[in-house]
Amino acid sequence: MVCENCGTEVKEGSTFCPRCGKTINSSDGVLPNGEVKNEDNTSDLMKAIIKTKINYYMPQFELIKNGNKGRTNWASFFFGFIHAGYRNMWREWISAVKIPLIAELVLMILAGITMFVHPMAGMLFYGFEAVVAIWLMIAQFLFAGKFNRVYMKHVQEKVSCKNENPDPSIGRTILSYVIMMVVYAVVMAILSAAMVAGINYQMQQELKDYTEESVIEEDSNDMDWDSSEDETYTVEPEESDVSSEESSFDATEYDWEGYYECLGENTSAGLYIYGQDESGVMFSLEVDDAEENVLVDLRDCVAYWTDNRTVVCQDDSMNITFSVAFNEDGSLTVLEEANSLGISGGYQRSEEY
Repeated sequence: MVCENCGTEVKEGSTFCPRCGKTINSSDGVLPNGEVKNEDNTSDLMKAIIKTKINYYMPQFELIKNGNKGRTNWASFFFGFIHAGYRNMWREWISAVKIPLIAELVLMILAGITMFVHPMAGMLFYGFEAVVAIWLMIAQFLFAGKFNRVYMKHVQEKVSCKNENPDPSIGRTILSYVIMMVVYAVVMAILSAAMVAGINYQMQQELKDYTEESVIEEDSNDMDWDSSEDETYTVEPEESDVSSEESSFDATEYDWEGYYECLGENTSAGLYIYGQDESGVMFSLEVDDAEENVLVDLRDCVAYWTDNRTVVCQDDSMNITFSVAFNEDGSLTVLEEANSLGISGGYQRSEEY
C-alpha cells in the first residue's frame, strides 16, 4: 500500500503514513488485496485519548510500530514535569529522574547549610551538586528521547481498558506547576534558614575571637604595668634612701593638691596636682627651656599609688614611665625610668602658677 501524499510504501492496515503523517484512506472500506476492512474504534479511541497534537503522535506511533526509534519529544525535555503532568505521564517522569532529582535537592540543601559554617565543605557540596545537575539533565534528555514510545504504551493500555478519558489536562498542568513552586519554596526556605544560622554562627565566632584577643591584650598590659611598678619601686628607694616599709610616713593621708616647681640649669619644670583620691593622683606636667619654649607638655595624667608614699605614671602613647615620691618635708621627687624627657629631680611647692 502506497501513501497518496508522498508515495512512501505503507504497511497494510496502517492508518497514518509514517513519513508525512497523512491519513491513509482505503476506498469504500476495501483493502488493496480486495478484502473488506474490519472496522474498529481503536484509532478513534487513541485519538480521543491523545486529543491534541494528533498529527504528531499518530505518525510517531506508526513509526514505532514499524520498528523505528521515533523522534525526541522536545516539549518533554524543556518543560519536564509540567509537560508530563499535562500528558498524564507524571508517574513515568518521576520514575525516570527520581534518583538524580533527589540527589540534586539534598546536595543543594547541604551546600547551603555548610557554606557559612565550613566554606570548604560547602564548596565541595556545590561541586557535587553541579555534577548531579548534569546527570539530571542527561536523565531528562533520555526520557524525552523515549517519551513517544512510553506514551504510546500508555495510550495502548488505556485503549485496552476502554478508557476514553483524554490525557491533556490544563488543571493537571497548573497542579504540576504549583507542586514545582512549592518544592522550590521549601528548598529556598531551608537555604535561607541555613544562611541566617551560618551568619549568626560566624558572627558569634568573630565576637568570641575578638573577646579572647582583648583579654590577652589586657593581660599583657597588666604584665607590663606590674613590671614597670617593680622597676620603679626598686630604683626609687636608692634616690630617696628611705624604705617605704620602714617609714611610718603615709602620704595618702595628706592633701598634695597644688603647684610644684623644679629649677634646673637650663630648664624649669612645673608639676600641678589638681586631684587626689585613694587610687592615685591627677596632675599635669610641663618642662620649659630658658627661653620659655615648651619642651614637654603632659596634661590630665593619672598616677596610681604603689605604696603609701609613691605613685607611678605610665603613658603608653609617649612610651614613658616615671614615679613621684611624696616626701615628709612636703617636696616631691620625680624619677623618670629612662630620663628621656628630663623631668627627673626634686620639686618644691610654689605659690606661683
